[in-house]
Amino acid sequence: MSVNAQPDIKSETRNLIRQLTDAIDSAAYNGPEPINECCEALLRHALDEQSDEAFAYYYSGHLKYLELTDAYSGLERCALDAIRYQRKIGRNDLALKTYKSLTDFVENTGDTVRLLQYLYEAMDLAQNCSNYYSAAKIANRISVIYQSMESYVKAIELSNIAQENMEMSGRWDMDREEYPQIVVGKGYSFMAMDNHYASGKCVDLIHEYVSYMQSTNRDYRAFAIVTFLANHAIFEGDIEEYRKNIDTAGELLKEITDFSKYIITLPHYLVALRRYPDPKRINSDLDYLIEICRRDNLPLRQASLFYKSKIELAMFSGDNDTAYELGIELLSLFESSNKARLDLIESAESRYKKAKEDERHEQELFEKNEQLRSGIDKARSENEAKTNFISSMSHEIRTPINAVLGLDEMILRESTEESVKTYARDIMSAGKNLLSIVNDILDFSKIEAGKMEIVPEEYNIVDMIRTLMNLVLPRAKGKELEVKLDISHEIPTMLYGDDVRIQQVITNLLTNAVKYTEEGYVEFKLDFKAMDEDKGSLLVSVKDTGIGMKEEELDKLFKPFERMDMNRNRTVEGTGLGMSIVLQLLKQMGSNLKIESVYGEGSTFSFVLEQGIVDATPLGIIDTEKLENPVEEIDEALFTAHRARVLAIDDTAVNLTVVKGLLKRTGVMLDTGESGEQCLEMCKINKYDVILLDHRMPGLDGVETLKLLRAEAGLNRDVPVVALTANAMPGIDEFYEENGFAGYLAKPVNGAKLEKMLYHLLPKDVLDTEEDLILLVDTEEGIKACGDENTYLQVVKDTVTNENMIVDELNSFIANKDIKNYTIKVHALKNTARMIGATGVSAEALYLEKCGDSGRDELIYKKEGELIDHFRKVIAILKERYNLGTADLPDIEPSMLKEMLEVMVEFVKGFDFDRADEVLAELRGYNVPSGMSESFEKMGNALYNYDADSVINFAKECLEKM
Repeated sequence: MSVNAQPDIKSETRNLIRQLTDAIDSAAYNGPEPINECCEALLRHALDEQSDEAFAYYYSGHLKYLELTDAYSGLERCALDAIRYQRKIGRNDLALKTYKSLTDFVENTGDTVRLLQYLYEAMDLAQNCSNYYSAAKIANRISVIYQSMESYVKAIELSNIAQENMEMSGRWDMDREEYPQIVVGKGYSFMAMDNHYASGKCVDLIHEYVSYMQSTNRDYRAFAIVTFLANHAIFEGDIEEYRKNIDTAGELLKEITDFSKYIITLPHYLVALRRYPDPKRINSDLDYLIEICRRDNLPLRQASLFYKSKIELAMFSGDNDTAYELGIELLSLFESSNKARLDLIESAESRYKKAKEDERHEQELFEKNEQLRSGIDKARSENEAKTNFISSMSHEIRTPINAVLGLDEMILRESTEESVKTYARDIMSAGKNLLSIVNDILDFSKIEAGKMEIVPEEYNIVDMIRTLMNLVLPRAKGKELEVKLDISHEIPTMLYGDDVRIQQVITNLLTNAVKYTEEGYVEFKLDFKAMDEDKGSLLVSVKDTGIGMKEEELDKLFKPFERMDMNRNRTVEGTGLGMSIVLQLLKQMGSNLKIESVYGEGSTFSFVLEQGIVDATPLGIIDTEKLENPVEEIDEALFTAHRARVLAIDDTAVNLTVVKGLLKRTGVMLDTGESGEQCLEMCKINKYDVILLDHRMPGLDGVETLKLLRAEAGLNRDVPVVALTANAMPGIDEFYEENGFAGYLAKPVNGAKLEKMLYHLLPKDVLDTEEDLILLVDTEEGIKACGDENTYLQVVKDTVTNENMIVDELNSFIANKDIKNYTIKVHALKNTARMIGATGVSAEALYLEKCGDSGRDELIYKKEGELIDHFRKVIAILKERYNLGTADLPDIEPSMLKEMLEVMVEFVKGFDFDRADEVLAELRGYNVPSGMSESFEKMGNALYNYDADSVINFAKECLEKM
């Protein structure tokens, strides 16, 4: 029994569009009528299916038909409808082409106001869709219109907009035809505004342009260039430069074959020509230009300029006959123009009835369309509301699931009790199963909404098989089922198709097979049959020895939320959505699912997919033992980076707790925030190495936040940003890449993947070196060792104070080769280092202590210098961190000093070293007289070593030196 795919509506639309395109391409041979026939078929399809794409191409084709048949009565409305639908389906390129037809038509009507309106709309569209080259050309066209209207400030403004867009398009260079047009246009405007400096800059640019074009032996519109230079020479009063350029322009004028390219330049040439001192030259050029008007039918506006100038010159020289004849000829031009207009009116009358009939027909169709649309819109609205609800709820449900799984991973990392880990593994398994159910519901809602797309790419068939096996083998082993592989050796190594969706389909079939099979095996079969050298058929089959299905149950198989034989399968997990999703995905890929099942014996599911061939090299024999990747438990961090600073933004606080816990062992400094707005504020103050940014947040979401971050020239404009998302659907990586993210992490965030992502993105200079780890001071470890924070701070102060004493004693023992006492002192340093949080120094001291205990003196002499160096560097870090040894201390009164020394001696005599140490700590808060500083330091060292006699003796020395 098989389930066949429904007709592909998109395919039918594409076919009709293709027919219309062919009709337009062949209109020169077959005439416009085939276009009209295709348009009518496309309109019927658009009305039936409510296809915006079909409407867009219908109006585009109908517009072409109107242009070819000179049926201008409905052209403007048709063009506007075409633009509306083309923009709706995202075909902004087509919309810009339609704007070109629309503006050309309106320009011919002489309605400058509407022309400017449509040109501005087209320019905004081009800029919004980042088609800066088109925007530049449109802006330049608007600038020319403003020049003709003598609105020179606006003309320059639009020229600047044109230049800016050319620069943004990457085409603002002298190789582009638009370059001299924009510069020359600005030059004429600046001259009209009497701006000598700005017009001179334009001339300099034109000279550079001419030199560049000549150096590369390329043609350019020299007539337009030298005409501009001639006019500028008049503007500057440079007669010699004017004569040189106007003479060159006159020579180039005779070489022009297509005067339609110089419609804008010819009036400027006439202005420059009128200043020529020789009337014969003016007469000659005007005669030539008038002949061109007669021959090429130049627009009346340009032709009348030449006729008027020639008539004025003839009248000035007394040649009234010539003036009269030219006047009559000019009048006839006006009359013929009016006659053409009258003919157009008469022909319009003959087309009026047809246009009205067409309009009535279209009105009937549109009324039907509106009725259909209102009903369909209502259904779509209800379906969209349902889809949005499911999507939103899926996201909301996933958020706490992700948090639970993240916290559970932290328990698995940090717990040392096996029973707790067992519970945590059960939570992880149940949580992932729940997450899988939610993902199925979301996939189904996307398919219903038509938002599930097929994205073909090149893929390696071995990688796909390995992924599938790593998903299904652990489940099969848990039920003691055998997984058989029957993979053809002839399958091409590299294929072209949507491997993500293919894997989703096969995974669903395999997991279902394992789910409904209690004993026996599951067999996965893969074969390939080449159709030609570029494509072939991929044959997929999944067979099991499970419970099978009754024939009457097959219809339920593909219905959402339906389960078969509920009494028998009540303990089987899942929503019943999986097979419905499989069917829909296969339909989208042009395939269908075949089922063979015997109740109580098992089932076989199979399908065939057409795939492209990228690399036809046969797959060969697969080593099945190497397909399953062993699961590795990573006990240590991939890296540590105590100098790195990372910002994590998520609107759910528990997710931030998870990220903080996962990054704890890396030593990264982590700042957190709960909104896009907070992210932007924190980025103004702090420089980060990487930012982790949640996609879906209230207010500014992740995409909007990143755009604003990139738009500001702040500290973090170029910092890599990673998206955190619960919607890790196929194609999402391309989405985040297009929106400027450096990558994404799916929730629940996997600790290993998070570390791998950061390791890849963090600057290498912030990663810890071996010495960094040795010099690391872990305050939390120090407080843990001391018992509380106050004791820790006191130990730090004492160790900083006794730095020189500790170093001197170690050096003294080394100098005297007294390894026995050196080992005792290095043991003390090990404990001291541990209590101040210097775990690296403590480990070094432990190593040397073991060397001393085992008699390996040579290693002590080799390493003892490094220990001292690292110990001093740690002390320097502590001094800076706690501002020790740098503050100005007050002087102590002699009487107070004497009293405190005597009290300390009494405590030492009673072996109360703790209270004596408290007195010494208080004394260190003052400046002692310089004469007793050495004795005072020795007294402190003696107290540190619990040497009561030395403490008493050095205290007496201090009292004697007062």
